[in-house]
Amino acid sequence: MNGGAFSKVYSLQHTDPYRVSMACRERNPLLSRRDAVRLVLVSNFSSKTVSGGVTWDYPISEYQYLRVGGSIDSSQLLTNRRAARCKPSSGCSRTAIRTSALRTTNEQQRVRVLRNQLQNVRGLVGWGWDTRNRTLFADRGMRQTVSLSSTIPGSNVKYWVGKLQLLQYVPIYGPVAYSFSFTVDYGAPFGGTTALPPYRNYFGGGPDDVLASGRAGWVQDQFGNPYGGNMKVVNRNEIILPMPAKWRSTAR
Repeated sequence: MNGGAFSKVYSLQHTDPYRVSMACRERNPLLSRRDAVRLVLVSNFSSKTVSGGVTWDYPISEYQYLRVGGSIDSSQLLTNRRAARCKPSSGCSRTAIRTSALRTTNEQQRVRVLRNQLQNVRGLVGWGWDTRNRTLFADRGMRQTVSLSSTIPGSNVKYWVGKLQLLQYVPIYGPVAYSFSFTVDYGAPFGGTTALPPYRNYFGGGPDDVLASGRAGWVQDQFGNPYGGNMKVVNRNEIILPMPAKWRSTAR
């Protein structure tokens, strides 16, 4: 569970590493909710997404595996008539848009809101190579992953997203190691859709990215809030210092 003033995320994941001939199966339901009234007034955009999916990892060698899976998403988009960024080409069209009214408790003003419901089915394929000495707090080996996810025909919006990730640990002296990571995320629409849905845009920041807010970005809306983009490139360089043996596998 991850929550704040403007964003709330509830997620549940189950992993069974010994199902179907040593294949790994994951169920990934996700509920992401944002405060609709606040975001409509502050950033002119709000979303609520419910999704669920299953992913299988099948080992093809000691260090390699193939990944395949799918998920179903149901997203509700809210924006007011002054929104500059939630254009019809960004996924706020292709289905019926109905107008409703929301009353705020602070200013007691009425705001005209455009509401849209989107349902998408996505497929996932990927490949991975992992030679790390352990999953958590590794200090030797490397990991490479490539994945591609796309909506299938019949979805309200059509788009694909891809991810390339490289993580390498290089010994320096004794337990001191150098960590290098490089990640590229990219997404693009296809068919009659002309832009990624706003809730699929990429943002910088977070504990696995850079030590900053999880919604960093230089593309901003008219209120100065980051709007995200269809591409993200991150490079991290770290020095891993030795820890006492008692905490070496649990702290860094």
